[in-house]
Amino acid sequence: MRTSLILLSARLLDPATGAFLPQTALAAADGRIAALGDDREIRALADTSTTVIDLGGAVVTPGLVDGHVHPVTGSELTHGLDLSGCGDLDQVRGTLAGAVRELPRGAWLHGWGLDPNVFGGRPVETAPFDDVLEGVPALLLLFDAHSMLASRRALALAGVDGPRTFDQATAEVVCDADGRPTGLLLEDAACDLVERVAPR
Repeated sequence: MRTSLILLSARLLDPATGAFLPQTALAAADGRIAALGDDREIRALADTSTTVIDLGGAVVTPGLVDGHVHPVTGSELTHGLDLSGCGDLDQVRGTLAGAVRELPRGAWLHGWGLDPNVFGGRPVETAPFDDVLEGVPALLLLFDAHSMLASRRALALAGVDGPRTFDQATAEVVCDADGRPTGLLLEDAACDLVERVAPR
């Protein structure tokens, strides 16, 4: 097994205890840690194709994987129409059409769990649903819970007719080349523009 990477003069953090390991060097092969030791013994594992980096005492941490839940917020976000089982645009359109038929006149349609992969290579926007949602104020939360699609009627009721500037750097009312909103709202600040006029 060829050693592809060596890190020297490192402070290696033990993922189990959070304490520093006594070793000062690490060798990796095939994307995995292959050896720990002092700088001299680990440097000896290098060949001409090995990348060797002297970290000068920097800390090396294991890869961090964040898994967390927001139970209260999650229960609030999962109300209305469950779109999480829709695998393509036709399924989303069919599900929306069924819900619109049952919707009282003037009521808002809320959906959640929409996977942006249903759009394939197309832009994530409300255009594929315009004829189904015509005249219906709708908010469709994408599965990341950081973005949503607002129907043309919902945007009109909220007075959202073009781009906006937000303090939240990643927030955006996504617009087409002519400056018209596509229906995609990114992050809380943009989503709140329409959510605040929707019934709770």
